[in-house]
Amino acid sequence: MLRIFKRIRTILLGILFGAMFLLGTLGILLTVLKYRIFVVYTPSMQDTYPVNSIVLVNHDKAESLQAGDVISFVADEEKHVVTHRIVEKHSEDMEPYFITRGDSNDANDRVPVRYENVLGKVVLGVPYVGRIIAFLNKTAVRYCMMVVLGIIVCVVTIGGVHGAYRNRKGKRDETEHSKNV
Repeated sequence: MLRIFKRIRTILLGILFGAMFLLGTLGILLTVLKYRIFVVYTPSMQDTYPVNSIVLVNHDKAESLQAGDVISFVADEEKHVVTHRIVEKHSEDMEPYFITRGDSNDANDRVPVRYENVLGKVVLGVPYVGRIIAFLNKTAVRYCMMVVLGIIVCVVTIGGVHGAYRNRKGKRDETEHSKNV
C-alpha cells in the first residue's frame, strides 16, 4: 500500500513540477520575444474573440499598424486593457492616434487611442482559455495555491527525511546484527 502511495505521489509531483516548468518557460519565452497575453472580458469583439478568450499580442510599433489590425491598448487611467480593431489611422497630426471599434459594436470608440497607449497587435486568439487565467489571477486562488504548494513541499521534505531515517536505522540494525553473529 505504501509503495502505491509513493508512486502516486511521485507521478503527481512530476506532473506538478513539469507543468510549473513549462508555464515558467513559456512565460519567459513570451517575455523575451516581446509577446504578452491578455484576457478578453467583454463582448465587444464577440464575433472574433468571444468573452474569456486569450489574445497573444506582439509588441509592434504603433507606426507600423494599419486600419484593419486588431490591437490591445491601455484605455484609461485605471489601466484597463482593451482589444479592438483599428478603423482609422491618423498619423499626420502632432499627436498621432487611432480610431478603434469592437467588431460587435455599432459605433467607433469615443476616445481615440494615442500611439503611446498601444500595447501591440493581436497575432493569435484562443477562445475560452481566459477563464483559467482569470480564475488563477484571483488573489484568494493565488493564496490557496501558495498554501497547497507549501504543504506539498513540507510533505515531500518530511517524507524524504523519514525515508533517510528509516534507511539509516535499517543499516545500523544490519551492522549490529552482523556483529552479534
